[in-house]
Amino acid sequence: MGQKEEQQYDLGLVTTYLPCVVLCVRASILVCWIYGVRAYIDSQVVVTLICGLVYFDAWQFRRNAFDRACGHLCVCAIAAVVQSHRCTHGSFILEYSSILLWLCDLAWGVLSTFDVLGYILGVRMHIALPVKILVLSALASTHTHLQCSGTQLPDMLSRSVVYVLLCSMLIFCGPMTQNFDRNAHSSNVLHVCCHVLFVHLYIVLGTVLIFTGMHAHLIYSKVRPKSSKTEYTPDIEAYEDPRRRELRKPDADANTHDHELLMKLQQAKVASGVS
Repeated sequence: MGQKEEQQYDLGLVTTYLPCVVLCVRASILVCWIYGVRAYIDSQVVVTLICGLVYFDAWQFRRNAFDRACGHLCVCAIAAVVQSHRCTHGSFILEYSSILLWLCDLAWGVLSTFDVLGYILGVRMHIALPVKILVLSALASTHTHLQCSGTQLPDMLSRSVVYVLLCSMLIFCGPMTQNFDRNAHSSNVLHVCCHVLFVHLYIVLGTVLIFTGMHAHLIYSKVRPKSSKTEYTPDIEAYEDPRRRELRKPDADANTHDHELLMKLQQAKVASGVS
């Protein structure tokens, strides 16, 4: 439970978002570099250079928990390399590729959405991380095989930025959820968000809207003031002038003196025989 307190993020501080901005800049530079050199350098050389750059970047930011949760630049680099090439299929695959591609992308987006919804509501799916990785790999391979048209540079840049922003949203809002497990949550972030780098644009927009809406509701439910059902009425006497409060009190001493005089008068009448 001590690790949970270390992962609390203050959303009101500008420094909280610096790792997200730095990662967005690095991912954008890498994507632009990949699209720029692929037309002049052999693909095998490009892949070798990308592996070296990604490894060096991951080693430089190895102590950054935010970078580790987002997968450093690995996911953006793989998506840029795969999505920048065009592929050809046989006639049978071409005829049904659009339908199968839509089904694959839709299944990928729905599974990721249900995963995020489950951890926000505190519902454990009881699905091991290796199983999620296998399903993710199968969906990514199917999508890559069925997609014939390559992704342009502006589209890939925007997808990379959206990917980093969604990862940051899950990382910053994770401690607000029920039954928060730091290790499981940080290992699951990139697997939940990486589909935005591959799937159709309409599914990406739906995912962004759903993720943003759920996390906005989560933040609002945590920061809104707790309103009590019974209205509090302040104690007026506590703020009243003490001298005025003394005047409002009954004069106990005067009542006691009058009672003593009355008793003496009654005794004097009895002693003198006056009834």
